[in-house]
Amino acid sequence: MDGKALMKVMLEAIDTERWGQLGQLFAEAATYRAPGFETMVGRSAIIRYYEVTRQIASGLHTIDHLIQEGNQVASFGRFSGTTRMGNPVEAGFADHCLLESGLIQSRVVYLFPSSSKSPLKD
Repeated sequence: MDGKALMKVMLEAIDTERWGQLGQLFAEAATYRAPGFETMVGRSAIIRYYEVTRQIASGLHTIDHLIQEGNQVASFGRFSGTTRMGNPVEAGFADHCLLESGLIQSRVVYLFPSSSKSPLKD
């Protein structure tokens, strides 16, 4: 699977809460940096974040732009969802992944909330 397809599959797995599928996209020692959180290291830590820590109950990523150069892929778009507290979330995002052997080795996400409140923490 090329990087653009992998990015799309990753965001769809997040939106549909298919954590097993999401885990298969990351290398065992992958890292993930998200605003407001310590860097997560390892596939299991990344999946635990989605299952337990992430404050988003549901939502949908809409990709506006998708770029790949070599083993790097980036997407830019909008996220719309609901927090676990039932509050609406609207944010722009930029997502960058470094790939190795067809898996995500590192991922960094930047968020641009439509309000001053972070969409990742209530």
